[in-house]
Amino acid sequence: DSKNHYLTERLPDAEGIPALYLTWREHLRSLGKLKMNAESFVLDVGCSNGQFLNFMEIRYKIHGVGVDISIQALTAASKRNPRQHFLLHSAERKFPFGDASFDYITCLDVIEHIEKPDGTIRELYRILKPGGKILFHIPVSDNGGSMDWFCRKYMPKLWKQKIEAAGHNYEVILTRKGYEAALSEAGFEILFSHRYNSFLQCIFDHHMMHRILNRAFYVWGLPFSFYHRLVAPLIEAAFSLDRVLQWIDIGGSIYIGVTKPPLKHFQV
Repeated sequence: DSKNHYLTERLPDAEGIPALYLTWREHLRSLGKLKMNAESFVLDVGCSNGQFLNFMEIRYKIHGVGVDISIQALTAASKRNPRQHFLLHSAERKFPFGDASFDYITCLDVIEHIEKPDGTIRELYRILKPGGKILFHIPVSDNGGSMDWFCRKYMPKLWKQKIEAAGHNYEVILTRKGYEAALSEAGFEILFSHRYNSFLQCIFDHHMMHRILNRAFYVWGLPFSFYHRLVAPLIEAAFSLDRVLQWIDIGGSIYIGVTKPPLKHFQV
C-alpha cells in the first residue's frame, strides 16, 4: 500500500533511536494527513537535531526551516542536512519571519513548555499562509485512564520526576477541548484531532524500547529494515488496545491538525 509505504520503508537518514518508537511512527501517520505538496515551505518548531525535518524533505521534497533553543541540536541539524536552514529561536518570542511565510508548520511536543501558549499560537497563525496547515502534538490535562493519569495518581514521586525531566508546564496545559477552542479562537479550522499516549504504548516507548530494541539494533546490529517490515507491525498489533482507548477518548496527549482558512473574495 503506497499510502502507508512511509511506515514500512527503510527510512533514509531517519533511522536510529526515534525510528524505533511507536510515537515516531504516529508522528509520520499524522503528518501524512496534511498531504504535503512538493516544493512547499515548511517550518519545524522545536526541530531538535533536524531528523523530522530531514524526513519531510526526503519524503515530500519540501524546503525546510527549523528553529530550536538548543545550539547543540541546531549544530547537529545543520550537519545532517546543510540544504535546510536552522535558527536559534524560542517559540515564546515573535518569530523572525514575515506574514504568511510557510505552507506547513509542525509543532510537536513544544506548546507544553511555553508559559503563554496563546501568544505562540497567534504567531503561528500570522506566519502561516492562507490555506496552510499545522500539525501539533501536545500533552493534555484531561488524561483520565491513561498511563499519565495512573502515574500521577499512584506513583506521584515518579510522576513529578518525569514531569520535571521533560520540562512540562502543567499550569498552562489545557484539556483536549481547551486546545481545540484556543486554536479555533485564534482563527484556525480543526482538520482532525485524536488521542495518543494512552497506556501500553507508553510502557513500550519509555521502557521496553531501551532495554530490548536498542540492544537488538545497536549492539547485535540487526538491520532497521527488519524492524520496519516485521517487528514494528507485530508490536503495533500487540498494542491495539491503545487504539481502542484512543477511540473512547482516553490518552495523555493529542494530535491536532489545523488549517488557516483561505482569504475570501467578496464581490462588490
